[in-house]
This record gives sequence, structure tokens and C-alpha cells, in this order.
Amino acid sequence: MNGIVLYSSRYGATRQYADWIGTDLRLPVIDPEMINDQLLAECDFLLIGTSVYLGDLLLKGWLKRNKHRLEHKKLFFFIVCAPSPDVSTHGQIIMDNIPGDLLRPSTDIVFLPGRWIFRQLSRTDGRVLKKRALTETDPVKKEILSQDSDAVKPENIAGLLETVRSFARSYTNLAMLDQDFCDFLEYKIGEAFGNSTREPVRHFWCDGVMLPTFEADYSRKTVNDKRQIVMTAYIGPTGQDIYQLTLKFGKKALSRYARGLDISDCVPSLESDNWWDVDIDRRKLLIQLD
Repeated sequence: MNGIVLYSSRYGATRQYADWIGTDLRLPVIDPEMINDQLLAECDFLLIGTSVYLGDLLLKGWLKRNKHRLEHKKLFFFIVCAPSPDVSTHGQIIMDNIPGDLLRPSTDIVFLPGRWIFRQLSRTDGRVLKKRALTETDPVKKEILSQDSDAVKPENIAGLLETVRSFARSYTNLAMLDQDFCDFLEYKIGEAFGNSTREPVRHFWCDGVMLPTFEADYSRKTVNDKRQIVMTAYIGPTGQDIYQLTLKFGKKALSRYARGLDISDCVPSLESDNWWDVDIDRRKLLIQLD
């Protein structure tokens, strides 16, 4: 499976996290402005890192402009805040900056502590911190705001790395076909036979399609490697003859299956019958998806 790390960093903390993540997971680390449609299409998931500046994510605008390109991807956000972040603000930061279309149950978001080194800050940012320090009443927070602070450590991303690895494991093993698809395919096969001029196939009908016995035989990894799934179909004049059904995946079907999307619309239309073939003697049925 393929993934990439995107990031935008103001003073280097987010870039450091992105580099650590890329190295550990062996993923390319890319400037989001450099990503193109082809690279994005090849990705199964994205890790998106961004700093927070005055309540806004540095990638707020980019996320808004590109939400249509990300809405079908698995997303992991790592948001880098102050060295001692205020957890109470996290929810508002998410709602104000990440488009609602991307806030799906499957989206993972973590906040990571950042750093500030006064000599590296712009004058404006340095003055903002000093002003906050002067008005802060909590002595612990006041001390943090008044001096250099660096909370960027590799161990901060341990949980995120494990979450990504867990997703990769489940993604590799997850079976994406279900009984609904089998019922749909049964119906389409019956329609195809009925519209055919081939003898004696045009008198055939389909009375069921069955998945392979083992889910590993139709996992995403198996489909990506073999480009096909071997199933069972009950077809024939009475619909009771057992045939080996080989479902071959075209580019569209492979792409959708890899992303966990429905492949029903990858079954070609009935206007032609060159997407299926029946070998009656060997009891085999071949279906080619788009």
C-alpha cells in the first residue's frame, strides 16, 4: 500500500516530525504544493502535518482548496502546537480549520507539542509571546512563555506511528466484497445472459454467486497482487450448475477496491457482451471489470 507525508512548518518543528515519520514508515515527505493528481491517485493514505499559528492551521487554505482530492483518502493529521498545548482549544482548532467533508469517523487527528526558540522567531511572534507571558497568571505557563522551550521529541509520535501501522495491517487483510455485491453480480449475470444472442447461453440464468471460502483470497493485497478473484457461480439452464467464476479487475476496479470503495459500477453495461465469457465444457465463467 502507498502513503505520503505532507507538511507545512513555520519554524521547523512540524518538518522535524514529518521527517521522523517518513523515515520510520519509509514514506516520501513532500511539500503539499508539489503534489499532483497522479501521485495523489496512487496513495492509499496521507499523513498531513501542519503548525498552528494564531489559531489557524498553516494548511487551512490548502485543505479547503484540495478537499475534493482528499475526501476518498484515509487521512492522518498531526497538528503541532505550543510546547505546552492547551488541550481545551483542540476541538475548536479542528472545527475552524479542517473542512467538514474531511472530518469523517475514519480520520485520525493527533496534536503534538512544538517548540519556540526566541532567537529564531520573527519580531512580531517574539512580541506576541512576551505579551502573553506578561498577562499570564499561571506561574508554570508564565515561565514556559518567557523562555526557550523545545518539546519536540521522537517519542511523541509513537502513538501515531502505531495507529498508521495498525491501519496498514487491517488494510492489507480487509476483505472488500460482501453479499450485497454477490447479489448485484448475480442479477447482472442473469441480465447479460438474457440479452445475449449466444446459444445456448441466452437460455441460461444465474441463481447465486458465492465468495471464496477464505477472506484472504479476496483481501486488498491479494487483489492487488493477482488482479482477480476466483468465486463460485450457479448458472445454466436451471441455474443450478456449479461454475468457477473468475472476476478480473481492470484499472478502475483496482483503484476503487484499493481505496475500499464499491466496485459495482465497474461492471460494464449490457450494451456489449465482450466483458464476459462462458466455457460450458469446463464449467468456467469469466467476467472482466472496468
